[in-house]
Formats: sequence, C-alpha cells, structure tokens
Amino acid sequence: MEQEEKEDMRNGRVAAIVHLSVLGWSATILTAGYLNIIKADPTFVASIFTGCLSAYGIQRADNSRKPDRPNEQPMKSTPSPPSK
Repeated sequence: MEQEEKEDMRNGRVAAIVHLSVLGWSATILTAGYLNIIKADPTFVASIFTGCLSAYGIQRADNSRKPDRPNEQPMKSTPSPPSK
C-alpha cells in the first residue's frame, strides 16, 4: 500500500511539472507573438493557455455576467468624496 501511495505522489508531481511547463510555454509563445518577436497564430496557443489556467481554477473576468444569486447585486464603485 505504501508503494502505491509513493507512486501516486510521484505521478502527481510529474503531472504538475508537465502542466506548469505547458503553461509557461504557452505564456511565452503568446508574449513573443504579441511583441512581434515571432509570427504565430495566437488562437491555438491561447486556448491551451486558457485550459491550463482553468485547471487551476483561474477564469477570465466577465463584467457582463448576471449575479449567481437573485438577491445579489453587482458591486458598484464608491464615488470619491467631493473636493473642497
């Protein structure tokens, strides 16, 4: 049983390293493309980047989204105090 736990931990580490490597690669390619260092279609790379981020629970902000709860109101920015 202990051997299986060690192998599961090892497989988890390898998966995390591969996942982070793909995330780093896609971020690098996207950045290089936006800086015109390389010519590449960013669509495929952006989808890989978004998929890697979503695996960590990171999503893009969507301000047009309706509140999840019916009674919940979207946050409004507070007005700055009047200057004297």
